[in-house]
Amino acid sequence: MTADDDRIDIRDTRTSDVAAIVDLAEKGAAMTPETSPADTQERRHSHVRGMVDDATAVSLVATRDDRVCGYLLSMVLPAPPEPSGSGGAGPVGYVTDFAVAAPDDWWAAGTALLGRARQRLRDMGAERVLVPVDAPDPAKRAFLWRSGLTLGFERYEARLV
Repeated sequence: MTADDDRIDIRDTRTSDVAAIVDLAEKGAAMTPETSPADTQERRHSHVRGMVDDATAVSLVATRDDRVCGYLLSMVLPAPPEPSGSGGAGPVGYVTDFAVAAPDDWWAAGTALLGRARQRLRDMGAERVLVPVDAPDPAKRAFLWRSGLTLGFERYEARLV
């Protein structure tokens, strides 16, 4: 394998990338026992398409040999209510979706995606970036920690209906 074989390119997401992103999301959901039955392929497709079509969102894909090997979808939002002193009050870059094709892709594709997203979100006025980790994904958690992010807080919840 040459260095060119490992080349990762980052670009804005195109409509033609939606199916590949949904496929990656489906693979991740299949490995997660906590996945909600409501997370259907159609629902994911609609969500991803909405983010891609939203001019205010940052929607990026990582490609290797013209194939999607990761994606990051985010937007700038007002800071969420948090415990006192745990974060700034200014706008945040909220990463709604962030995944790669394989755990080993976090270091190349994940780093490139997060780096580009941080730059774009900062340019859009965000003061911090928030990356929720919904599933027990040790590779993703290790990647985020090694990328300089800290665990702010975790929350527990219960359905009311």
